[in-house]
Amino acid sequence: HSHLPTSHTPCAAPAGQAATADSTSVQRFVDKWNLTREAQSLLLGLDPAVQHKVMTEFAPKDTSRDVNAIFGKFVQGVARQSQWSLSASPSHAFLAHWQLGLDAQALFYSLRPDVQERVKLEFRPRDTSADVNNI
Repeated sequence: HSHLPTSHTPCAAPAGQAATADSTSVQRFVDKWNLTREAQSLLLGLDPAVQHKVMTEFAPKDTSRDVNAIFGKFVQGVARQSQWSLSASPSHAFLAHWQLGLDAQALFYSLRPDVQERVKLEFRPRDTSADVNNI
């Protein structure tokens, strides 16, 4: 049983452009799942195709608890499956390479673009055998 409405029409994009989520549908999605600011930043930081896939396919089985952690894991999985979009985005590739968690990703996306570039160039932890999220 699908939770998606039957009148789902993602092809409202102009000819020649990929279907992307408009701000109204993003806000509805955020409200529906009660996403935290960190989860919202993660969603908004995705490239349009991955964002669309996340919004159309995210359907956790247990909605009685906070779904933000589940959402973060789901986004990571979708991003890994979409290797073509990861390679098109150095930021996504950087985050995936270091396996950064939801909080670290949200912090990264909250930075100005020039600061994000500096982080990508200079982030080189010495001990990569441990979790690098707190570095």
